[in-house]
Formats: sequence, structure tokens, C-alpha cells
Amino acid sequence: MKHTTRTFLAIALLLLSGRHAAATNDHLQPNTSYVVEPDLYQRMLSQVFHPIYQERDLKLAVLITPSFKPEQVVGIRSRDGKDEVVVAAARQSIWGYVDVESYEAAQRDEPYSYLIEESDYKSQRAQLPGSYRDVPLDIASVPVDAELAKRISSVWKSALLSARQPVEPELGLDGTTFTFSMRVHGYGVLSGSTWSPDADTDMHSLVTLAKVMQQYATGNKAVTDVERAVGEYEKRLVNTQPAVDSEKSNGGKI
Repeated sequence: MKHTTRTFLAIALLLLSGRHAAATNDHLQPNTSYVVEPDLYQRMLSQVFHPIYQERDLKLAVLITPSFKPEQVVGIRSRDGKDEVVVAAARQSIWGYVDVESYEAAQRDEPYSYLIEESDYKSQRAQLPGSYRDVPLDIASVPVDAELAKRISSVWKSALLSARQPVEPELGLDGTTFTFSMRVHGYGVLSGSTWSPDADTDMHSLVTLAKVMQQYATGNKAVTDVERAVGEYEKRLVNTQPAVDSEKSNGGKI
């Protein structure tokens, strides 16, 4: 199918969907990448952020993929027996390489690829420095005490164990996808996503925590801001669902 046709079809579906579904689906949606072939963008992200996800002591993470900004991963890892909040940010948007990579893959008759106009390909290729594989990561980290790390782990675990398929399709034109992941004892690696949640929802509280953690790791927020964000989600948790026993989480590699 031509790229333009795919684009127009996607836009039509997005415009019809509206924002109602986001308010209805106030929970993470489980990812299917483990059993379904991931798309090109997912495979590219997997390669770029492999250095952070492969760390043995990464306890939990969230992949943040905005529409028009570079992607980043925020998480908690253990270093020398002590916990720290870590952020790994791509210096350039990986999404910007998707059309170019797909065009080149199509020339090799690879699956999950599509063609754009050759003139568009040349124009985009000229604007991109090298390959997406060469995009460097800026990594920053800051210590966090064990008790706060444990509370954050409990929040992650609760949200992931509550993940389920949406009541209504959640589509939109622009926004940010947050993909949370964590290894939970007895369940293996769990992963679930939410897209630009509405204000005053559980998911908005969860992504706010992720954003504050990112700002804390880069020196733009204090640890008290992280504690406050955790507390806000914990209050919502008490009001909406039974508490999840965090002691069963083994805090292993994700």
C-alpha cells in the first residue's frame, strides 16, 4: 500500500476516534510485542535503548515516546548496592528515521516496510545525520533512598498488574506514549502502555511520576517532588483498588 494511502487512512481513523477513549481507559494496556512481530519503530527503539535495558540491575523503566521530541527511558537501577533514578535520552528523535529506514528496507524486499516517494526519501535522508543506530544517549542518574525506590516499585507493579485491554480504541493525532515495564516475581516481565492520559486520572498521576523522576535525574526537581508524586498516585490507589503487596517483587532485571 502506498505511504500516502496509509497516512490518510490513519488520519481518518484518528479523527473519528476523538479523546473519549482516553478517559474511559484509565489503566495501562498490555503490550503484545512479545507474541506479535514488533513494527519497525519498535525494533529501532529496541536497538537504540539496548544499553540501558540490558543492565542487570535495572529494576523498572518507562519508555517515553513523544510525537515531536527525542525519546527517552526513565527507570530505577541498583549501583553498588544502592538505588538510583536513571534517565537515558536520545539526542535526536528516532521517529524521524522511520520513513527513511522503511524506504531502504523496502528496497531489500524486507517485510513490514513501505515506500515513500523517492524525492521525499532523498530530502529526509539529507536532513538526518547518519543512521539511527549512531544516535547517542545522554545518561544521567541520581541516588534515591531504598524506601522511596520500594514505593515507586510498588506503584509500577500495581499499574502493570492492573493492565487490561481497552474498552474503546485509544487513538489520537499527536501525543506521548508511556510504556512501563518491570519484572514481577511469578509473572515474568510485564509491560503496559498509556497514551497522553487526561488530567485527574490514575494514568495521568502515573505519567506525572515518570516525568518528575526524569526531572529529578537531570537536576530539575528535588527528591521531595518525587515523594509528592508517588504519594499522589498512592492516594488514588487506596481509593480505587486494593493495595498490591510489593514484597513479592524480586526487583530483578527487566
